[in-house]
Amino acid sequence: MQAVRALKRRLRHELVRARRGRADVRVFIEVFAGTGRVAASFRRRGAAALTLELSDDVLQDVTLDALRRLLVSWTHAGIIKGMWLGTPCSSWSSARRRRPGAPRGALRTRAAILGHPEAWARPRDAQRLADGNRTARTSAQLIQACVQAGCPVILETPSGSLLWAFPPLARLCRLSCSASVTLDQCRFGSLSRKRTRLQAWHAGNLEPLRRLCCGKEGRCSTTGEQHVILEGKLTWASSRYPSAFAAAAAGYLDNFLETTSLQVLWNHSLGG
Repeated sequence: MQAVRALKRRLRHELVRARRGRADVRVFIEVFAGTGRVAASFRRRGAAALTLELSDDVLQDVTLDALRRLLVSWTHAGIIKGMWLGTPCSSWSSARRRRPGAPRGALRTRAAILGHPEAWARPRDAQRLADGNRTARTSAQLIQACVQAGCPVILETPSGSLLWAFPPLARLCRLSCSASVTLDQCRFGSLSRKRTRLQAWHAGNLEPLRRLCCGKEGRCSTTGEQHVILEGKLTWASSRYPSAFAAAAAGYLDNFLETTSLQVLWNHSLGG
């Protein structure tokens, strides 16, 4: 399949870039990568780092069965040594408080986590629900592969997101190899508070990343300025991680990554 061939080519290029005389290398992948800032931080740390982001290229749609199966097989084979998922959360937002089925109405409730019937009856909302359910299932499948392989993986999404109630993900969060932390991205340079939850598997307790804003009346305890309220286009802009957050996340996760022999990478997974 074209998407599989394209990802293999990209990994070859990354290995050539990252090897620099080394006999082994760390391979990291950022899934639902947005602007790819975590992967960029890993590259600066000398790793081979890939991104998968549909808005960059339709061949990077990780919900495609062939592409997902390739990632699972690479994870089980020990090719991928670390993963970060920034699973899209727009359809899982708990901030949509209007009546389901109405414009900008709630798409889900905890009692109808896969989609409220009245939202499914509205074509535009039905597409959002279908897309959200598909990316959530793919995320859970990739995390499950990492759990089975002992591969460090972190999922990032807003702390109040209904995604955390998605049953396959909720079950994974209860595993003994999993830990979570809540942080505010304003402590890393974001203009909005953007309270965020990280959930890790095989990656320690995440405590070094716990930074909470203690400001009052909407003011940031770091800058003393009012937090920017996320509305309209600002909501999209906020999906870009602050550079300091991406660097801190990569620095933390890199502690848990192992290296893989370049010879193994070429011979085992990248031929053809």
